[in-house]
Amino acid sequence: MITALQAQDMNPWLLAQELGICYTGDMSPFDHGGTFYSIADWEHGYASCVRFERVEGRTLVEYGTINRCDDDMNAAHDYCDTPDEFRETVVGQVEACLFHGGVETAEDFGGRYLEWFDEDQESAAWEQAINWIRGLSSEA
Repeated sequence: MITALQAQDMNPWLLAQELGICYTGDMSPFDHGGTFYSIADWEHGYASCVRFERVEGRTLVEYGTINRCDDDMNAAHDYCDTPDEFRETVVGQVEACLFHGGVETAEDFGGRYLEWFDEDQESAAWEQAINWIRGLSSEA
């Protein structure tokens, strides 16, 4: 099982590959943002994801869904300049919807599944994120 410390030090694309999921973003998700996602439920209209986003010196880590833009996939592809050869691929569709429509944060009676971390809290951020990322892996 990959630990948070291992995940923090891994290339995020290799981490995703190791877990059977996908990744898009920067080489350093904590510092510059990135999204891990599972395509297992795309046929049902969504992809579960864990997103890192850097905002004003802090990092948001959230668990949520990328919803398929069923009514207008062309708008999502046009917004992202998705090359024609990728428009029919699941990864091309998920990433177009991610960048066009964003992430819907999951929530339950306990609240929303997101946490903010300061610059000196990268290890704590990965502790939280790896638990959610492992959940994506179990969906794959």
